[in-house]
Amino acid sequence: MFENNGRDDCTNFYIDFTQTLDGETSTIETVQVRTIIAQGESGQYNITWQPDGVGEFTITITLDSNEVIDEFVEDDNTVTATIYVRAHSPELTLDETRNITITPDDYWLESIFDKHSVQLIVHILNDDYVMSAENVRVSFYDTPEGEEEVLIGYVIISSITNATRRGEEFVSGTESASITWDGSSGTEVVGNHTISVRIDPLDEITEWNEGDNNFTFQLVVLDSKPDINIYDIFVVGQAVRGMPSDIVITVFNKGASEILNCPIELRIDGDVIDSWNLNLGEGEFYNITGEYVWDQQQPSVSGHADSSKQIEELDDSNNAKSILVNVAAPEYDLSLVSVDAVDTIFKGDNVEIIIQVRNNLAKIPSFRMLVYLDNSTSPEVQSYDFEGNEIYNVPQTNLAYDETRFVTVYWKTSTLAGLHNLTIVAEITNSDFEDTNLTDNTINLSIQVKPRNFQLSVEMPYIPTQIYLNQTLEIMVSALNFGPEICCECPLGVNFENSTDECIGAEISLFIDGELVEIYQTKPLGRVIGEEIRVFYWKPTVPGDYYIEAIIDPDNIIDEFNELDNKASAEVNVVVEEEIIVELPEEEEESSLINEPLVWIPLVVLSVAGLGLFAYSRIGDGGDYFDNYPEQGTNVPSKESGFRYDPVTGKTYDSQTGEVIESGRKKD
Repeated sequence: MFENNGRDDCTNFYIDFTQTLDGETSTIETVQVRTIIAQGESGQYNITWQPDGVGEFTITITLDSNEVIDEFVEDDNTVTATIYVRAHSPELTLDETRNITITPDDYWLESIFDKHSVQLIVHILNDDYVMSAENVRVSFYDTPEGEEEVLIGYVIISSITNATRRGEEFVSGTESASITWDGSSGTEVVGNHTISVRIDPLDEITEWNEGDNNFTFQLVVLDSKPDINIYDIFVVGQAVRGMPSDIVITVFNKGASEILNCPIELRIDGDVIDSWNLNLGEGEFYNITGEYVWDQQQPSVSGHADSSKQIEELDDSNNAKSILVNVAAPEYDLSLVSVDAVDTIFKGDNVEIIIQVRNNLAKIPSFRMLVYLDNSTSPEVQSYDFEGNEIYNVPQTNLAYDETRFVTVYWKTSTLAGLHNLTIVAEITNSDFEDTNLTDNTINLSIQVKPRNFQLSVEMPYIPTQIYLNQTLEIMVSALNFGPEICCECPLGVNFENSTDECIGAEISLFIDGELVEIYQTKPLGRVIGEEIRVFYWKPTVPGDYYIEAIIDPDNIIDEFNELDNKASAEVNVVVEEEIIVELPEEEEESSLINEPLVWIPLVVLSVAGLGLFAYSRIGDGGDYFDNYPEQGTNVPSKESGFRYDPVTGKTYDSQTGEVIESGRKKD
């Protein structure tokens, strides 16, 4: 702040701001004042100074530092001020606005009870806007009334961030400090307690102000007692006059001690209907269920605990709870909601029909389900009694309010082909009260009854259980139609009896180990005993076990009433053919079979051995005696060598491994 005490205006002069620290002077800022300061007027000029060191600074401000203004008095143009600048350090304190928070470890408790643990929580502030605080120790002490101080414990806050500065406003950095206070550290003493909280009690952190680190709070520890509470009471389902309902009373011990032999009562309009004695631990819930048959229109239903007040509790005001219950008159409304059944069957099949039934009003003691065919007034038979008498309905009992039930009824007389309508009716029985709404007691469905025209079957006879490698297997599959109609299609205008070439029957698929080998389309299969035999050929190239399956109509194109006989299968084991090598004894001079010991050699063995030697010698000479060999003849092995020659392919195989030894030309 400055003023012009002369008799003339002045302007365009300089003000010099300097700082001196430890004998060294430097310029903070030099500014020029361009405004006119009239005689007798004051002026003001502001700058911002940010110290760049720590210590005692001397700030010097000089007016007209360049001496361009001719003044009458020049020695009043300078002013000095001393400012001590300290280093930044954490500035710790406690947030008193948030007080101390008590959180019981037992969630149902709201206060501190002896021998129970709680969490003591305070919030520590750091008011310095530059320095954060690390490893801040916060200690908690308890002083019971009339006793000495005891350490509860201490916690270490790893870091508290520095405050933030928003203009002239500072927002402190904050972290919470929490510690458990239990029976071992003070809550075993009932009464008043002083809790002391000390921040940095060992002065491990240097602060500018150490006087705001200690705080005290007053707490009370209560005597642990039970607190029985009728938490809830409700009626299960709809209350209906003249019918029983379950009434559930939920009891809760919200106290700090268990309760023994507490009397619980169920009352209707003040009258005790039922009572129980209950043991309940602290913090425990328990549901008690009573039953009552309603005979009032809107009774008061209540639950009472310890009505005689024999048990000392924390709070007696929560020992009862009551509700008003609207009791419905026994009006009935039975509804058929949905029907579930097949829409197509074969003649003679039994039909199972599942009906969804719902009770919209009072509990129905009994009702029955009936089934009518087309326009008949007589219901269909549903079952038979022990004496074989027919029963024409399906009885049901005790359908509760709003209950949904699935009831199964039957149609057992599907003797006529065509489209038939079935009507299912629900009737309430043995009651003086009638159904208030009969429009939804009936439900209809339509079922198409098909004649049993086609019945296909497949057979696969004469399949050996074992064959040799590379042997061609003939698989004979017999397709049959046991139905009363010809299977299956002829072009329009073609008579099956006269021309079968243009008509088709059923498809046969052959599978080997699940892989499709061949598909064959049969000609039309006649009525009742229509049959066609198809021979498939298969030559295995790898030894092992094979599963052969023949399926007629694999895609279910033909409508049959029984699909179970549409498959035939067999298992075949493919092995490598084993060769028998017969060695003849060498001839000795002047020896005779008659002179040797008697040995019987079957003529067949000698014949096979001779043929083997003969074939071997012919093959070795580059020729053979297999001319004019039939196309599907059996292989003749070489008994001497263990090789087998195949005249069809012209190849010689190792009879043990199936390996090709040499290739020859195929003989005519």
